[in-house]
Amino acid sequence: MKKAILICLLVSLLRITGEAQDYISISFSDDNETNKISQLDLSGNVLQETEFPILNPGAYPFSIVENNGSIYGICTDGGSFGEGAIFEYDPGDNTYSVVSDLTQFVDVIVPVDGTLIGAQQNSLFTLDINSGVLTNIQMPTGVAGLYNLMRASNGLLYGTSEEGGSNGNGVLYSYDPSSGQVTVEHNFTSGTDGDFSASNLIEGDNGILYGTNQFGGSGFGGTLFSFNTSNNSFNVLQSF
Repeated sequence: MKKAILICLLVSLLRITGEAQDYISISFSDDNETNKISQLDLSGNVLQETEFPILNPGAYPFSIVENNGSIYGICTDGGSFGEGAIFEYDPGDNTYSVVSDLTQFVDVIVPVDGTLIGAQQNSLFTLDINSGVLTNIQMPTGVAGLYNLMRASNGLLYGTSEEGGSNGNGVLYSYDPSSGQVTVEHNFTSGTDGDFSASNLIEGDNGILYGTNQFGGSGFGGTLFSFNTSNNSFNVLQSF
């Protein structure tokens, strides 16, 4: 008898709407027969749930965000091209729909003014939520392996890459949604500043971004770095 291993709460999102608070979570099993999107209260009671009918087996939901009351997420498999899909879930009427089929891996999407902005392997993209039209954003030559896209308090999006830049070891970049401009903010050297920044960027209360590199640094075990968005200064805080 086949043993089914249920992996629960793979991705979840805390929603705060007025005075109400709830969680949206996605769970799936290895037999792909129990994929569900669930809405729960803060005590863990299921308020409603729906099956997760991605087009092909192996949906593997990866991350979710909220925009104007709807939940948008990424599946890393299935879809028309076998590379996953971006989906919308409406908690109000408990419905699910595919917004766009993907042609390559996407690890994160960020909602900005009626669009979703995401990072693919070799480019950023914008996805119009209403039309489903996906438009690629050209990156500087050689910049590839994009990770960690996030929106900072100054309205710009920031991310890192595995490859490209003046040293070929990846970059820290910014994207301005209003102008469509991509700017390389720092070129990693694989020296004291490190390289291979595949972790999430976070923003502190001081408006400074923090991230890590897996390799390089004075101890050759990676680095913890900061980037000041006010003066565009990069600093290594710790070498491992």
